[in-house]
Amino acid sequence: MNEEIKSKLKKEIHRHLMRNNIEPSFYLAVVEQYENDDCFANLFYDMENYGYNVNSMTSDNPFEEFIFFVNIYDSNDSFLYQYRLVFGYKEIMEGYCYCTENDKGYDYRYGCTGEHCDWDAPFIGIEKAYDLGCKEFNGKQKDLWDYKDKFYKIKVDQEEEKRKAKIKDIENQIKRLQEELDKL
Repeated sequence: MNEEIKSKLKKEIHRHLMRNNIEPSFYLAVVEQYENDDCFANLFYDMENYGYNVNSMTSDNPFEEFIFFVNIYDSNDSFLYQYRLVFGYKEIMEGYCYCTENDKGYDYRYGCTGEHCDWDAPFIGIEKAYDLGCKEFNGKQKDLWDYKDKFYKIKVDQEEEKRKAKIKDIENQIKRLQEELDKL
């Protein structure tokens, strides 16, 4: 596997996380632990063999902090698929922290030994999404109205609708003419 591609991806992830004021080291630890796993290996392979670009966004989901996208393109710059890397935290419930300075391994920076206490473990979920196409309604707006009527099992009597529209038009004409007459 091309180490340069791995390094580029890590740098991009680092840059995007920093730009969004998110601590990158915890997530990069996950990348490094699993960079030879199939899901990362497939991503690295595609980045090495196809064109790609990256993008990111923060997430509104409280357990998903950040989403990183890698778009893969063929040699003609046609979109093939997208990798979606979701960065988040999983709560690990090991017990309330009662650590003291006298405990072996106590870390003053964090006020804990980091051994047997509740904590949030970073994770990266990786999805590969294919664009299967986009289909739009084939027909005119009238055809869509007809479909809606059929969907809701509405029987529309066209002659009755015409008659109601003509009555409404005549009523509007009468109202307009009455207003003109009142002005004289």
